[in-house]
Parts: sequence; C-alpha cells; structure tokens
Amino acid sequence: MLLNEYLSENVDLLRGCSVIELGSGVGITGILCSRFCREVVLTDHNDEVLKILQKNIDLHSSSESYSNCTGLVAEKLDWGNADQIKQILGSHSGGFDLVLGADICFQQGSVPLLFETVRLLLQIRGKGRCKFILAYVSRAKMMDSMVINEATRHGMKIAEVPGTRSVVGNLEGTIYEVIL
Repeated sequence: MLLNEYLSENVDLLRGCSVIELGSGVGITGILCSRFCREVVLTDHNDEVLKILQKNIDLHSSSESYSNCTGLVAEKLDWGNADQIKQILGSHSGGFDLVLGADICFQQGSVPLLFETVRLLLQIRGKGRCKFILAYVSRAKMMDSMVINEATRHGMKIAEVPGTRSVVGNLEGTIYEVIL
C-alpha cells in the first residue's frame, strides 16, 4: 500500500521509465507501473508465486481496460544470484531507470543479498542514473539499522523521502530513495 500510494502521487517518476521490481509477489505494484512505464520486469524467487504473477500479468494484459499498458514480464530472481541477474540484464541490457521494492525487508539474512542485488542493478546505468525506491515497514529497530547499514556498506546513499512516513496497519512505514 505504501509504495503504491507513493507512486500514484508521483506518477512523473514512472512516465517512460524502465522498472524492475524486486519481490513482486502477485504483481500489484508492477501492474500499476505498467500504466506509465515503457518496460516493467517483475521478479520473485518463489516458483509458485511466479506462476500466480504470470497469471495476473496475462489477465491484465488481455483486459480491455489495460490495453494501453506496457508489456509486463515476470522473471525468477533470488537476491544475490549473479547468474539470474545476468540473465535479466541480458534481456534488458540498458539496465533500468528504477528499482522498486515494497515491504521486502523482514528477514535479516536476506538484507545483505538484497543490497548486493540492488548495487548490481544500479551500477549498470552508472552513478545517479538509476535509483532504488524502497517502501520500508519497520518491524524491529535492529532491522531498521541493518537496512541503513547495508545500503551504506554496499556504497549507496540512502535517504528517507520527506513526508512519506505513515502508519501501515499498526506499523510505521516510510519511503527511502537509494542511489550509488
């Protein structure tokens, strides 16, 4: 909800962009983005989730109300898997304008792999030409620190977008922008 609301209020961020979403789940954010972007790649690591994601892409791509949507594609991506990242970049050699992540930081072990993946995706375009927009929901102070520290450790600058702090369920959430 947090990322979708932010993107809906800042549609100009999306217009004409190429986007890759990490941990897309069933694809709601990517389908929203497809209304404005020239290219949207949705990723997930779970094969069953990827089947549901592909079904949702097919349903929305065939819908008359979405006839102006960009073609959406679903790709398998385990964070930190260099071969899968290479395969995705092989099909999208120019990289992406935006990397998106919605509520994907809730397991400590996955945070370093997430930021390694983000670093690889951001460096394709070069410094400052691609950014990672992370909708982060705080569940534990230790995790809050870890997200900031991992971004920094991977050579990135992470900043909270002013005015984006809000309550999601009973938790606090915010939008971060991350760049090399």
